[in-house]
Amino acid sequence: MEQSLIDTLNAYIEKQLDEQIDTSKEGHNPLSSLEEYIYLNHLPSFRELLFNLIDESNALDSDIFERACIDKTHFIDMRLHPDYDVDKNTVLSLCLALELTLDETESLLYTAGFSFDTTKIFDLILQFCIEHKIYDIAEVNKALALYHIDPLVVVNA
Repeated sequence: MEQSLIDTLNAYIEKQLDEQIDTSKEGHNPLSSLEEYIYLNHLPSFRELLFNLIDESNALDSDIFERACIDKTHFIDMRLHPDYDVDKNTVLSLCLALELTLDETESLLYTAGFSFDTTKIFDLILQFCIEHKIYDIAEVNKALALYHIDPLVVVNA
C-alpha cells in the first residue's frame, strides 16, 4: 500500500474516532448503543431454539425425530453441528412433532431462514393444520394430497 494511501486511511480513522469522542461527550456512545441493539435483537440460532423447545416439551429426542419422520442420523447431525442446514419441510415436520403453536412455528422457521408464504397453497395448508392442531404428519400429508401437493415427508409404515 502506498504511503499516501496509508496517510489518508490514518486521517480517516482519526477523524472517525474524533467524531465518536465528540458524540460521547454529548452523552451518546454509539458503541454502547450497538451493544444494546445486539443484546435486544439477537435471536437464538435454529439449533438453540429447537433443542430448547424439545427440552421444554419434556419429550425424548427419539420421540421427536420419530414423530417428525426424520432419520436418526439427520437428527443427530442437527444436534451436533451448530451450522447444520435444514430444509423448510424438515423444520415444519419438527414443528408438528413438537405440536408448536403458529407463533412458535413462525419463530422456528425464521431462525432457520424460512417463513410462511401465503401465496403458496402448501404453506396455507400447513398454517391451517397448525392453527387447528392437526399435528399428525400422515393427516397433514392427506390434506396436501387433496390439492395434489407432494407430501411434507414420507411417512414410514
